[in-house]
Amino acid sequence: MIDIIIVGVGKWEEYTKPCIESIQENEVGNIMLVDNGEKDTVRPICNVVSTEELMCYAKAMNKGMKYSCPDDWIIIINNDVLCTGPIDVSQRDKNTIYGAKKHERWGREWLDGWIFVFHRDLWNDVGEFDEGFEVAAFEDADYCFRAQDKGYKVKVIDLPFVHLEVSDRLKVDGDWYQRNLERLKEKHGIHS
Repeated sequence: MIDIIIVGVGKWEEYTKPCIESIQENEVGNIMLVDNGEKDTVRPICNVVSTEELMCYAKAMNKGMKYSCPDDWIIIINNDVLCTGPIDVSQRDKNTIYGAKKHERWGREWLDGWIFVFHRDLWNDVGEFDEGFEVAAFEDADYCFRAQDKGYKVKVIDLPFVHLEVSDRLKVDGDWYQRNLERLKEKHGIHS
């Protein structure tokens, strides 16, 4: 079984609703939308995990994970994603995090967090996403680094999902991006 966690970041009609509908059309799995405080826009077309306020991406992912089944595969996606077909996880390694795009820097590699595919057992071992990362930046790198430090792998595979990459949804005033980068470097002993 597959649980799909969608983190809502606004624009119900433009992104979230088409995302949910595309997953339902392809019968991929159970959908849970973390509404991220946007109760006025969410329609009851899937399971909704409500939050009182907008929260950072890591905290929203953790909130959704608490409602996922204990033995399932998990797909976590942004809401600006469309599903283009079914996904088969039966031949996938439970000791690997899968994604669609890999980054390499500081001699390390990580998957872009707009989509993570992994087994619940991996999350149980690695632990929650670090909620100390503000808004949305580098929590994906941190998670991949922590998983790799425990012997897990990260791997890019062809996934039936398209990222619309609507980066303007996350514009927030302040220097949170730089603080997140510094947090990542400090946690993982990166000196550059």
